[in-house]
Amino acid sequence: MQQEKKCPPLDRPWTVEEGAAMVAEWRKSGMSASGFARARGFGYHRLRYWLSREEEPMAKRTDFVVVPFDPPSSSEDEEAAGDGPMIEIFMADDVVVRIPMNAERHVITEALKAVLEVS
Repeated sequence: MQQEKKCPPLDRPWTVEEGAAMVAEWRKSGMSASGFARARGFGYHRLRYWLSREEEPMAKRTDFVVVPFDPPSSSEDEEAAGDGPMIEIFMADDVVVRIPMNAERHVITEALKAVLEVS
């Protein structure tokens, strides 16, 4: 029986080397990602995080995205923007992104791009 490598400490963030080592070990194991994580005593999402870092170059990753938004110029526009229908995007951790349906096309486009980049 092959001896399993010890899991990096769970009480701190893993280094890039530790995360890459866990992904490599998981791939060699033949186990499901959730089964591998459970066997090592850490959460499945931690393994998925390190896998996503491997798949997507760090230069493209961002943890926070600012979407430019020009506030309405008149009180009439403010009422329309606040009371009209909204686009709602439900994300992890009970985060909801709301965009007024009557927002300018470039605002909606940039907001959707930002959501796709961080999801």
